[in-house]
Amino acid sequence: MVILPEVVKASWFAGAETGDGVLLARHAPSQWSDPSFLTLAAASFGLQLGIQNTSILLVLRTPGALQSIIKHQGKVGADFGATVVFYGMGAEAATTSNLGADIVAFAAPNVGAYMGGSLEGSVLITRRDLNEAVYGVGATPQGIIAGKRKSGIAQSLKHALTR
Repeated sequence: MVILPEVVKASWFAGAETGDGVLLARHAPSQWSDPSFLTLAAASFGLQLGIQNTSILLVLRTPGALQSIIKHQGKVGADFGATVVFYGMGAEAATTSNLGADIVAFAAPNVGAYMGGSLEGSVLITRRDLNEAVYGVGATPQGIIAGKRKSGIAQSLKHALTR
């Protein structure tokens, strides 16, 4: 699961989108990994105009989707190797003929006005600086998700996810 609580998108024909978040993996029905930090970066081009602040939740439904994000700085959008389906309240929409999507994205706009359509690509980039600040030098997303690096900073988040 990727949680991006605040993603800001601004566009006027060309657009940019960015936001910090965390990646967690569920190991058992009530057991979650510690979070690995990441940033969403996106660019778009098309008939679009506006600025918007959105919260995004990506549910990774397959081990391949998780590995793509961990190992390959997971590209989401036009270039992504997994299929993504978006659900939201007018934030974004994408269609697919594959009902067994690897990633399901839920987007809820917080504030702003945005309209238009575009071609876009986005990438999830590991925040090595934050991972090492929390878990120590050499901390990697693989080690954090596998439980080799621990921190007590996310206990309330992990507890909320088990409900």
